[in-house]
Amino acid sequence: MGLFELPFPLLSWLDARLAVVAPALVRVVIWAALSAALSMWIYRRLSRQRALARLAAELSAVRQELTTYDGDFQGLKPRIGRMLRLSLRQVGLTFVPAIAASIPLLFVLPWLGSSLNEQVELVLPSATLLPWGPRWLHSAEVVYLAVLLLCSVAIRKAFRIR
Repeated sequence: MGLFELPFPLLSWLDARLAVVAPALVRVVIWAALSAALSMWIYRRLSRQRALARLAAELSAVRQELTTYDGDFQGLKPRIGRMLRLSLRQVGLTFVPAIAASIPLLFVLPWLGSSLNEQVELVLPSATLLPWGPRWLHSAEVVYLAVLLLCSVAIRKAFRIR
């Protein structure tokens, strides 16, 4: 058993409890929403939100300055350089928190692929969660990732996470 398989028994136990009241598609949505909430919480706790807010304001000012600049190319160079430095600083501030925030997905996705798709296969002869679209779309992982993305964006907006 690998590191990312350690929570499989707990996830399967919890999913079995959910299966009593919810079909597979609803359970995938629940797992995605929970993963999104946990990932965004991790990101918010580890990222320096105040520094990111200040940086966003600086970037906005530099963008505005670039947009309204009406001089020669030599005058653009320092402004473009400042924007690139600020952008790279933003990447530096968000890289580690973003990687850490992806850890819950590394635990849930393998379990979802091995456990829930098998459960769905027992329920549905074609092993699909969605009855329409191309064949690759008919898996728990695709639904999970789509709902995860939507929930993450909603949480980010609702809690003003940078």
